[in-house]
Amino acid sequence: MVGEIQVRADTVLSNQAKQGQTPPHTQGYELNTLVMEMRDGLNNIKQGVATVGQKISQQPQQLGSCPTQNCLGLTAFLICTVVQLTIMLAYSMFK
Repeated sequence: MVGEIQVRADTVLSNQAKQGQTPPHTQGYELNTLVMEMRDGLNNIKQGVATVGQKISQQPQQLGSCPTQNCLGLTAFLICTVVQLTIMLAYSMFK
């Protein structure tokens, strides 16, 4: 697959060279434009990573205000689990 892509790229490059589609004086301009776009993209990525890093560093401070009581008791959890397992077992047996 990589070899096929290489052959196609060589074909395209040789066709462009034969037809003279890209004048030599514009290749530098296209390269500068490409470099500027890449710099902008990298700067956007850096800003995104910095923002995520700030959010992550702020989260441990917020975790200290978690409630200390459980919303669900152990007995209620076990009852729900047993009922659910019973329903699943019954379904698999009568299927």
